[in-house]
Amino acid sequence: MCAVGTALTFLFGSLVFLPSAEYPDLALECSALANAKADPVAMPSATAFIVNDQKGTWLEDRFDVFELWRAEALRARWIDADGNCFSICRIPRKVPDDSGETRTRADYAVRHGDAAPAGEATLGPKDLDHLDEAVYLLAPVEVTERLEPRRSQRKNLSALWQYSSTNDHAYVYAFRPRAAGRAKPDWYMVSLVSDDPEAGEKIDQWLDAVEWLDKESTARPKERPSKEAPRETDLLAADYRRNVINYEDWHFASASNVVVVDNMTETDRRPFLAALTNALPRLQAAYRAALPSPLIKDSHLAAVRIFGSREEYLNFVGWEMKWSAALWSPQHRELVLYYPPGGSETLLRTVWHEALHQHLDYACSMIQTPPWFNEGHAELFEHTHFDMEGELVFDRNPDAVLAIQQNAAVLAESLPALLDMDYPEFYAGNSAERQLKYQLTWSLAYFLQVGAPKVRFQPFKNLRADLMAAVVRTRRRDEAMRAVLEGEMRKSLIEEWTAFWKRQ
Repeated sequence: MCAVGTALTFLFGSLVFLPSAEYPDLALECSALANAKADPVAMPSATAFIVNDQKGTWLEDRFDVFELWRAEALRARWIDADGNCFSICRIPRKVPDDSGETRTRADYAVRHGDAAPAGEATLGPKDLDHLDEAVYLLAPVEVTERLEPRRSQRKNLSALWQYSSTNDHAYVYAFRPRAAGRAKPDWYMVSLVSDDPEAGEKIDQWLDAVEWLDKESTARPKERPSKEAPRETDLLAADYRRNVINYEDWHFASASNVVVVDNMTETDRRPFLAALTNALPRLQAAYRAALPSPLIKDSHLAAVRIFGSREEYLNFVGWEMKWSAALWSPQHRELVLYYPPGGSETLLRTVWHEALHQHLDYACSMIQTPPWFNEGHAELFEHTHFDMEGELVFDRNPDAVLAIQQNAAVLAESLPALLDMDYPEFYAGNSAERQLKYQLTWSLAYFLQVGAPKVRFQPFKNLRADLMAAVVRTRRRDEAMRAVLEGEMRKSLIEEWTAFWKRQ
């Protein structure tokens, strides 16, 4: 009976809320939107800063303070097939007074976040002007003024305000749950955008049913603030977990230097996550060995977001990326991919490719290396596997080998232009032309990894490390190329590349 009723409700597009459930992250017992998909918000956008001191140079990721505050506040959002959108925000702190400035996650945590001392930043029961500011910034529609709702007195709520809007189909409320004793629950905001004729009545019923989980205050003793600044990697992992923790169909997992969020099916999740979290840290070590960073801090957390379907993936990354199955997003510092029907082996190879882009971006302080270097080494590591002894084996790309063996001398003449290409030039042309460029870049990277160590006197031993150091030093890949790979070095590289592939 329940299943049929739910199906009919979904079919006719009525707005329905699920039965109440406990959401520990929200500290609420409340209900989510039925027949809906979770809609995780994008991670905050990072800006790369290069920091220098007597010890050396390193990358420091900084974020707009407002984006960090918003990511902390907006805890859950659902959208159903009819476009009804429901979101819940938990607002423990005022909007930071330094919004617009950029800070590291650790600096933000100490000033405004979980590591900050309680006090002026806390959004208290009487801080209504600050509450208004928070609601104006978090609401999915433009709100105009705070009003006392028709039924402001609720046995489960100590305070309730409604916000008017120019959108007749939007319902925005701020509330504080009622608690016993000295407990002080946070402010919350809920918003519903729906053209269901009974939407107002249904959000009213939702407010009647919501309860604060007062067990939160007794679940564990409060820890004393640590004198040590929180680690950026720990804060990133916490943000990544918070991004999906309130969705039943999303999961969070972590392993050595890797955090993953996904909404795959349970059948697909187990084997794929096992393969991913086992191999990716080992690949990261191989990346660092082959392509060492000139920065003194070279550790970063691989954040991976996996969608269970291609449609969800494209809705997240944009339909202009419809040609892709996975990508590295330097803006949000995450690998994004989807799980294709029928297996994971191809997808894992794609992850190894994109994770190499991630390594190079971090290793070169978010300054892109030349396309031949970047794409060539991504192709190199895409074609790898671990043998029975756990050693990484660099496989030959059969299509590339065939194309190059037959035309090594002719193709050598195109290498100077390839080495000097910028990204628009590299990606230009038809499919066959782009494929040949990828094959040539793989062949260059494969030669540097496998063939160059056998060249007499090893003239290319430090070429890759020197080029990466020059990228960081000059902050321009064209200048880096002129500093490292010009004149006799370039001529020698092309000659030895040609000789190597003629012998294969």
